[in-house]
Amino acid sequence: MPIEFVLLSVPYDHKSSLRKGAQEGPHAIKAAFSEDVFSAFTETGIDIREETILIERGPVPISDSFLVVEDVILKEVARVRKEQILVSLGGDHSITYPLFKGVRKIHSHLNLVCLSSHPDLHGEYQGDRFSHACAVARILELGQAGEVVLAGVRSITADQRLRAAEHGVKMIEARRFRDAMGLAIQGPTYLSIDLGVLDPAYAPGVGNPVPGGISTRELFDWIQSFDADIVAFDLCEMNPRWDRAGITTLAAARTLMEVIGHVIERRTRS
Repeated sequence: MPIEFVLLSVPYDHKSSLRKGAQEGPHAIKAAFSEDVFSAFTETGIDIREETILIERGPVPISDSFLVVEDVILKEVARVRKEQILVSLGGDHSITYPLFKGVRKIHSHLNLVCLSSHPDLHGEYQGDRFSHACAVARILELGQAGEVVLAGVRSITADQRLRAAEHGVKMIEARRFRDAMGLAIQGPTYLSIDLGVLDPAYAPGVGNPVPGGISTRELFDWIQSFDADIVAFDLCEMNPRWDRAGITTLAAARTLMEVIGHVIERRTRS
């Protein structure tokens, strides 16, 4: 029986600290996802057109006030049924906080696994508590019900290392990314993929590029090896204004496809 995915577009980049343009990410990703650039089959042989029901919602109306955007996101997430999988396209990484907050009202004991070049654990950044550089810190303040794992990070300040240690956050740096392969977590899990986790050679079109990242091959291998019950996931920081030849857009669309396929494969197997 097909699995229902709710696709929510959140074209918000007001909290980007370097390059603006992530607001154009959802449209670019959806356009590439719907094109016949590659087949409907994932690398592991899942035909996502046959195995999914995709319910599209949004785009979320944008306001200069983050609290207004947060309220709208929470209302949209509240419409998602427990058996459905929420897929959110950003937008900068600040949207992960309200998305996670909303999903946790549906799945109370919720893990967070985040792939990103930055840990986003600042208490505040440039005077802003809701900057995209603070998303994980805000999530930790909700009260840690499940595990928090950050993987692919390679731009970490001392205060962020301290905050991670204080909250029991597991951090797997990019230089040791092979240690993240086969990561297994029990219970409902929110997966957040900041496309900046990829090296700029594979994803030039992101908000804050950092050299020394992982490849698309490593990302897809990780997705296929990830052992968790993904109940929601987001793709953030895709910035078409800085993309070259559609490299990042295609990587994002393929990542979306592989995560959907992995969710289907795991649920039909269990």
